[in-house]
Amino acid sequence: MKIKTLLLLLSAFAFSACSDDDCKGEPKEAHYGWMEFAVTDSNGEDLLEDNSEGSFLWGISIRFANKVYTYRGELIDFGGIRLRVYYDDPIGKSILAFGPLSSDDNLRKEKITVDWGDGSEPDQYLVDLYTDYINCEAQRHTAFYSADGKQVEVPVHKVIE
Repeated sequence: MKIKTLLLLLSAFAFSACSDDDCKGEPKEAHYGWMEFAVTDSNGEDLLEDNSEGSFLWGISIRFANKVYTYRGELIDFGGIRLRVYYDDPIGKSILAFGPLSSDDNLRKEKITVDWGDGSEPDQYLVDLYTDYINCEAQRHTAFYSADGKQVEVPVHKVIE
């Protein structure tokens, strides 16, 4: 009888999981993600290549967490969410990157709205960026979705007609 009770107690401990509260002494490390876009016209021409003031790029705005972000040239990085452009050699296109988004904000299906500034309907995306702790082990989640809930790979390729 004592052995059965001991085994029952041991199995209860073995199958119990740590909650976030149990891991309070553990350092929680944030991870970051960027929503990225390659934007071309219907002929495949890179619309982000020209980043001079007044170009297509300057008409794009992104709404996230009740704020609107626009591209205003490559500024000194003081941290915080921003838009930046870089050239991606493997795909041979300029990339518009929005971020960094942080897992510290526990983003679960948070909406990102992109207005391309061309008169078309804005595009909607959702982002998951959070960390769960299972037995005090960090489980990082980073995913981007189209408005219909289908996961998308970044960079998203947008064609402007």
